[in-house]
Amino acid sequence: MKQLQTFKNDLSKTRIIQTQSLEIEEGEISVSIESFAFTSNNVTYGVAGDTIGYWQFFKATEDKNDDWGCIPVWGFAKVIKSNVEEVVVGERLFGYFPPGDILNLNPVKVTNQGFADGKEHRKDLPAVYNNYLRLSGDINYDNSIDDIRSLLFPLHITSFCICDALKMRPI
Repeated sequence: MKQLQTFKNDLSKTRIIQTQSLEIEEGEISVSIESFAFTSNNVTYGVAGDTIGYWQFFKATEDKNDDWGCIPVWGFAKVIKSNVEEVVVGERLFGYFPPGDILNLNPVKVTNQGFADGKEHRKDLPAVYNNYLRLSGDINYDNSIDDIRSLLFPLHITSFCICDALKMRPI
């Protein structure tokens, strides 16, 4: 398993770490990350990593002192192993991933359209980042706009989050 890691105190420092992939457990799937976008939005995830919890989504491997993190990215992945009856090998997903090549997820609330990652360390983090879309269940899915989707979908979601936050503030 490879991960692109960023030094939390200096986002200009990065490294690629290769470790052994973890075997999936009961109720888990393993996905191969195919592509993702890296934009100024991702830089915000790094800057606000401790404040908002972005460093908690995907723990860095080989990091005894918790100095390194994986800045989350939006992109596409293919299921390569599955211990979940409803999720089949070969299926493609869109969602929130670490910048790397492999990720194990624990699908919960599985529907034809998607699922949430039920990993314990993610349960208290914002739900919008824990949802994965099953592209086989999206009748309007068009793979010719995968790159655009990776770039613009996060901004679309962010605009709703900002709108909600502003509505909650007294004027």
